[in-house]
Amino acid sequence: MKTKDYLIKVCGLTDPHNIVDLIKLEPDMIGLIFYKKSPRFVDILPLSSWFKAKGNDLLGKVKKVGVFVNEEPAEIIARCFDFDLQFIQLHGNEDVSYLKSLNALLIENNLGQVKIIKAFGVSESFDFKTLVDFNIFISYFLFDTKTEKKGGSGLKFPWSKLEEYNGNTPFLLSGGIGPLDVEDIKKLNHPQFAGIDLNSKFEFSPGLKNISLLQLFFNSLNEFRLNSKFLI
Repeated sequence: MKTKDYLIKVCGLTDPHNIVDLIKLEPDMIGLIFYKKSPRFVDILPLSSWFKAKGNDLLGKVKKVGVFVNEEPAEIIARCFDFDLQFIQLHGNEDVSYLKSLNALLIENNLGQVKIIKAFGVSESFDFKTLVDFNIFISYFLFDTKTEKKGGSGLKFPWSKLEEYNGNTPFLLSGGIGPLDVEDIKKLNHPQFAGIDLNSKFEFSPGLKNISLLQLFFNSLNEFRLNSKFLI
């Protein structure tokens, strides 16, 4: 359906039927939220059972991302096994020491192939220099809007702020991206801009995505191209 030269992640999925409809659009990643305070929190046992019974076969090349907020590393390991996660997204205050411990635990449990995304809330005062020590542990940064919520706020930060980021780690752009943002996304030409993360602006209700709206958005991005080095 689309040329896979950039990444589209759709986050906050909770319903198997909704997931089946979504994967027909060929996103690169789907996000499952394991943060109990989120209105998109995954009902773990039913959904993990569905993935094992049929969901994993339906996904094809679509990667599963588990989203966690200040979670105990042992719980993350458990969810990796429950859902066969390919990515872990850390959306809390996890520091470099935490990442070091998590990485060691992944290797210890033969999960060294699982990649890590580290999310940061960006505001006008955010200092991208603070990210340097994280690079060794992660595959992507995710730049979201800084709010009291841990994602899914529907709010944007000024994308011009991205000009201050001069690191070598690619990033996903998140935070309030909606159906009317296609042209602004196409204008972004940062060398490390790897793709976008979609969530609350494409929902009927928390956790239930509007597939028709997503399809229109995907179609409108067909002419949008990013560097193929970011393929997964």
